[in-house]
Amino acid sequence: MSTEYTDADAFIKEGVLFAGRGDFDNAIMCFTEALALDPNLADACNNRGYAYARKGDYDRAIADFTQALKLDPTNAS
Repeated sequence: MSTEYTDADAFIKEGVLFAGRGDFDNAIMCFTEALALDPNLADACNNRGYAYARKGDYDRAIADFTQALKLDPTNAS
């Protein structure tokens, strides 16, 4: 995983790439880094929730999906 990013959007893009390859551990790390830079990113919460769900960690997935909806009630993807 690249760690030279300081832009949350770059972490989200990299996380999406990892998730697309089925590498959910690295995807989660990227989305977590994005949220560390900006905790108000509904997309990062939603994407991390998806990655957690794919790993079978449904409690964390639900927590992230819930947070994404709190941040952006229109984010139901």
